[in-house]
Amino acid sequence: MPIKFYEKFILNVLNKGAIPKHIAFIMDGNRRYAVTHGKRKVEGHGVGFQSLKKTLEWCMELGVKEVSIFAFSIDNFQREKEEVDVLMELARDKLKEISENNEFLQKNSVKTSIVGNLDLLPEDVRETMELVMKRTEKNNKLQMNICFSYDFTYEIERAIALYQKEKEGKERTKQDEIEETRISREIMNKYMLIKSEPDILVRTSNEIRFSNFMLSQCSSSIVCFLKENWPEMSILSMLKIILKYQMQEKSLKQLRTHLDEYERKEIAEAAKKKQATAST
Repeated sequence: MPIKFYEKFILNVLNKGAIPKHIAFIMDGNRRYAVTHGKRKVEGHGVGFQSLKKTLEWCMELGVKEVSIFAFSIDNFQREKEEVDVLMELARDKLKEISENNEFLQKNSVKTSIVGNLDLLPEDVRETMELVMKRTEKNNKLQMNICFSYDFTYEIERAIALYQKEKEGKERTKQDEIEETRISREIMNKYMLIKSEPDILVRTSNEIRFSNFMLSQCSSSIVCFLKENWPEMSILSMLKIILKYQMQEKSLKQLRTHLDEYERKEIAEAAKKKQATAST
């Protein structure tokens, strides 16, 4: 669906100010939307998918470079079987459809990474996701990270396991000893599923919680909670998101600068303590 004239006007005005490079979305409220509109709960997810495409179009028009979305939590496997089955079918069919030639992902050059514990998914869904990632690997206008069968507990446990595995069997260096005392964000990010920090985290449906989503990456992000359900995302929702970012952008940069300085001092202090202990 092409961007409407009034939407383009609003986006052009927003583009006069600072634009986030990376936006993360917790897409909440599909089921609430369905209930309030007299639909079956499972139907809300289909409407939510259309809302995602629309939101991605606005992001690309603004020049956003990366979007991360929380599509399906590991906890969501505990929902009713009918709903889980519908979500699996939707993921399989819609992702395959929009990744084909001349369809949404290819037409807009969206590179798609799907991250999470994909081993928990049905084989046909997993194979489709691998196909989508392969089809879009050379696209370069927007990086879209779909967190599916994901939570941060899984991500951090995986990262620590990878870090430990890489160190096994290697000769220990002074840097290794320092890292054991204080692992930097830069080192930890190397092992995370999503490596960059969102500039702003958005959650819809008037829920004020993070739901175990990208807790490390979003530790210094601006946070925007919206009242509207995800299928109700409009250009005015995007206006609120970007205006909030523009009002707090300088504070965000200052905070991240201070965090980087603090981390460097902490690592330097850890190194001094190690050297002092070794010399005694």
